Amino acid sequence: YASNLFGVSLRCKDFYKNNYISNSEFISKAKTGDLLIFRGLECPAPLQRFFTGDEYDHVALVKRKDGCVYIYEATTIQKCNLLSWNLFNLSLYNLIYDKIVYRRLLYDSRDKDKLRQIQNDLEKKSNEYIEETKKKDYALSVGAVICWGKPREFEQKNEWKKSKGFSCSSLLTGAYYKMGVLEITHDTRSILPSHYSQRDNTTLKMSPGFSFGPEEIIEFSK
Repeated sequence: YASNLFGVSLRCKDFYKNNYISNSEFISKAKTGDLLIFRGLECPAPLQRFFTGDEYDHVALVKRKDGCVYIYEATTIQKCNLLSWNLFNLSLYNLIYDKIVYRRLLYDSRDKDKLRQIQNDLEKKSNEYIEETKKKDYALSVGAVICWGKPREFEQKNEWKKSKGFSCSSLLTGAYYKMGVLEITHDTRSILPSHYSQRDNTTLKMSPGFSFGPEEIIEFSK
């Protein structure tokens, strides 16, 4: 990790202003409920950021399954898809992003029985959500983003099979609604990737006992 950080200092201006985590450390620590935030290099990502004025353009839910790390995301090509992080690395997908930021889902871990209950519930609800939404179409509603509507009826009832499609951020938000991490306050279509950044701590309302950790940039160099 020290050598990774040395490489960062050579490549990145003001590197000391950010937190970094090596890819191997991310793989060992990542758990279901954490999230990743992406800043893409290829179009239409920069164009999206130009119109929204945001720093990020994509988000994904971290899922640990059978000891391996996956990300659950919505893309125009793969739709709502569960992708192995191992395949992500082998395919060098990290090269199409300027940076990938890791934020941990934090909750009370002092009581072991309570901790086990929370983790089991997160696993169960995330599995249910993925079964309800996988292979749904990618859908982005500009009108919903602008209007900031109230949650739709099926969102309030956590009935995600009724959704016709998701953007990356609406898929993540729906997952957190289902898992009880976020309180259901907005139409998921109105949420943008930047709302999950550390700078924005007012848009999303966390459920009692949950919070997101600070941003950590994943360092892929060896």
